[in-house]
Amino acid sequence: MLMILPVFFIIQSCSLGPVDANDGLIWQKDLQYPPCAGTEIHSDNLYFADESGTIYSCWIDSGLIKWKRRLNNESVRMIFITGSGLGVISGQQGGAAKTSTFRIYNFERGICVFITNLPWAIRDSYFSDGTNIIVHWPSGAAVLNGDGTKIDPYDLTQYATNIVTFAAWEGYYYAIEGNSSIIKFDRSMHPVRTFDSFTGSGYSGDFAYDNGRIYISTTGGVKALDTVKWDPVDIDNGTDPVLFNGASAGLVKRQSGPEDKYLLYSSMSFRIPPRGNSYSPLVQSGSLGIAAYIDPKGFINVVDSRTGYFVYSKFIGMIDRPFLKVSSDYLSKSVFIPLSSPAKIFCYSLKFAASQKMPGLPFK
Repeated sequence: MLMILPVFFIIQSCSLGPVDANDGLIWQKDLQYPPCAGTEIHSDNLYFADESGTIYSCWIDSGLIKWKRRLNNESVRMIFITGSGLGVISGQQGGAAKTSTFRIYNFERGICVFITNLPWAIRDSYFSDGTNIIVHWPSGAAVLNGDGTKIDPYDLTQYATNIVTFAAWEGYYYAIEGNSSIIKFDRSMHPVRTFDSFTGSGYSGDFAYDNGRIYISTTGGVKALDTVKWDPVDIDNGTDPVLFNGASAGLVKRQSGPEDKYLLYSSMSFRIPPRGNSYSPLVQSGSLGIAAYIDPKGFINVVDSRTGYFVYSKFIGMIDRPFLKVSSDYLSKSVFIPLSSPAKIFCYSLKFAASQKMPGLPFK
């Protein structure tokens, strides 16, 4: 799919003009309410939801709405792709909800084809191991099969009480708690190892797995754990400035005064330390050799993914909440970013940004 055309058409609800086109904007869709659950792509369709409880499907090449569905007094917590359609987990608005509702809408027409109640308050983030979807609540996790209709829950109360993220890597499950401790489980969800050495630093950012190591952002900086030796890793010595894997996770080295600091990002928005009010996802295009993230002032910064050198920047807006997932088209030439302020979905050309690449200085 060619995302940048020689002739651009003006379409309703999208802001596209010659100046914007030259700046890398493909289209943007203004929203009445901020996005609340990131973006997902299936075929030629982009899916997202806003804080009013409305779920949208639109065409990725134009931003025109294909269908939308409004939930009654429910807040959308997450959306994800299943083999049966778009998976949506929601909870009742207001108060401390103790349950969730899981629905699947077919891709083409937005018809609900599956619905079930879940006796847990599912948290905002999820993980896909390539086959299953893994969701969690503070003291447990559930594995949804490929089409989403089979759910295997696991009560982990005796091992964890404040799980903030849950993932599967190299044949094991890993739970990260709010105090940054890490618990390793086998495929039957029996505990194998527990790592508590990071507990003095609260979980404050993102997590990533690369080559046998777990990287997590904490209030004490980015930490790393060797999952084989089960020992902490000193990332201040010998760590590449930019570290990426296939999940669009990256370790970015930036200079701040006399000290070097590392920031960790993924394809879902996470808090940028040390500030507590700035969130950013990471966008990677392997074919173009670039990566991009949003800084605390609302500029999308594009860097060379091999060297970390600055390439280009453009103001697009802010993200004010965690776990908003960005999506790229299948050639990773454009990206769809959910923005909180101003509330919109922003379709941006990474191909244009890469065209601005020239020899420069490392980003600081």
